[in-house]
Amino acid sequence: MNANYIYDIFATCEELDLPDLTIALAHYQEGHPIPEGMTEQGINEFVGNHYEALVDAFAGHDREAFAAAVDAGVKEDEERKAALEAGQEV
Repeated sequence: MNANYIYDIFATCEELDLPDLTIALAHYQEGHPIPEGMTEQGINEFVGNHYEALVDAFAGHDREAFAAAVDAGVKEDEERKAALEAGQEV
């Protein structure tokens, strides 16, 4: 997951005073194609699953803190996937 791309979606939402991040993604990707290895659905699911942590991280307008929150979300998703594959409840 590209933390800078997601950060820029949040920034677009704030700058254009948009009602939600899905619309911000649509606006942002007009001039900035989604990076290879990411999909619109994947971005929306990731943001939805980690919304509170990402909003909190974005509040400080610190890209490094935001990147750390994205990394934590990716790690959480990987752990959840591994647990499910091992037949454990999450």
